[in-house]
Amino acid sequence: LHILRGIDMIRIGIVDDEEIMRLKIHQCIKEILKEQESVEIRSYDCAEDFLEEVQKKTRFDILFSDIQMLEMNGLELGKRLQKDVPNLYIIYITAYMEYAVESYKISAYQYILKEDMEIRLPQITRKLLNQIQHEYAQFRVVGTNGIQKKIYFRDIIYVYKGKETKYVYYVTTEGEYKERISLNQVWELLEGNGFLKIERAYLVNAKHILKLEGNKLFLSDQSQLSISRYRLKEVKLDIAKYWGGR
Repeated sequence: LHILRGIDMIRIGIVDDEEIMRLKIHQCIKEILKEQESVEIRSYDCAEDFLEEVQKKTRFDILFSDIQMLEMNGLELGKRLQKDVPNLYIIYITAYMEYAVESYKISAYQYILKEDMEIRLPQITRKLLNQIQHEYAQFRVVGTNGIQKKIYFRDIIYVYKGKETKYVYYVTTEGEYKERISLNQVWELLEGNGFLKIERAYLVNAKHILKLEGNKLFLSDQSQLSISRYRLKEVKLDIAKYWGGR
């Protein structure tokens, strides 16, 4: 059992209804990237256009968004994206401090005041690019019936062992895939990468947990999974630690 290494294109979106701000953010990012060819930047003058692009299955890794915009604002856009694009890192850039609390309620990665943008945006962008490159380097290639599929750890919502079968099933943001392997082998691979063992036959990616209620987990794909009684205390502590460290 081994990890195959690789990296895909990182795509950054900019949403702001002011052209001057879009250009300023774009230029700031370009200066950080230098000659990196593995990063693409796309700009949009309204939240609706960005959302339409996402609905076409265009994959984005980072979104820089204004909050106050005509029609759909940045916070509403974030709420729409939260369930559909759980791996998207959202950074809000705004002139108003009062939006900070609301932005964190939808798990925004960062909140940058426009007056601090020239200092904070380069720092945050560099950190995120390194983090995403690391995430893209972690994947498995699963093959069934002659078809091979690259599954990124970040895209795995949960993994479970099929009943009375030798297969393990990966439930991901792009569909469900199976592999003839033991769950213990998969756990050895995923342990320490944000995954939690919630019961004997299930592993869950903490990144995709939206809510914990009693012994029930609510996940980004609208699944609900129960935590076994003997693992409940440990899983609650691990989730609190993960959420506290984001």
